[in-house]
Amino acid sequence: VKSVVPGSAFYTRLPTWSTECFLPCGSPGEVANDPSKGHLYSMYTSPDGVSKDFDNRFHDRMDTKLSKSAVWTAKALHANDQLRQRMAWALSQIFVVSSQGFGNNERTEMWLNYYDIFVRNAFGNFRDILQQVTYNPLMGSYLTNTGSSSYDYNSKFPNENYAREIMQLFTIGIEKLNVNGSCVKDSAGENV
Repeated sequence: VKSVVPGSAFYTRLPTWSTECFLPCGSPGEVANDPSKGHLYSMYTSPDGVSKDFDNRFHDRMDTKLSKSAVWTAKALHANDQLRQRMAWALSQIFVVSSQGFGNNERTEMWLNYYDIFVRNAFGNFRDILQQVTYNPLMGSYLTNTGSSSYDYNSKFPNENYAREIMQLFTIGIEKLNVNGSCVKDSAGENV
């Protein structure tokens, strides 16, 4: 059965009453926000809705496009689990997604949810990381996996970009290596 991530997955439901608030999706195992700390960062919650009711002194200086990096910077500098944060950063440099050519840079919750994969699995299993990255809508859109289907489904060949990227960038690479990490050479001295 073909499953395509709908565009609505990138947005949360708009409030219908004046007493309701936006409810971000969060990440698995995420701890609820502490309301006593207030609303500190802007958050896009729909194509044209930004929540900017800040409870801090930066409310007039916080651009909506900065909230993603502001949250990351605050965690990187002040979190109690510095080794986990550094490992998450290293993993995020391997499993790269970018807003270049993709957009949605201002969708803070979506990007932080992706980064949380590395925070949760910083000391975990590589296979779990690879699986969660594969099923994440950001990676699906970034490496054009979203909307790809099997030949049996619609007589079109599947987009193999993501499969190639997994092999070349995220796991084994394009060169065959010796045990010491040097490239294996063929009889002509070329890399295998």
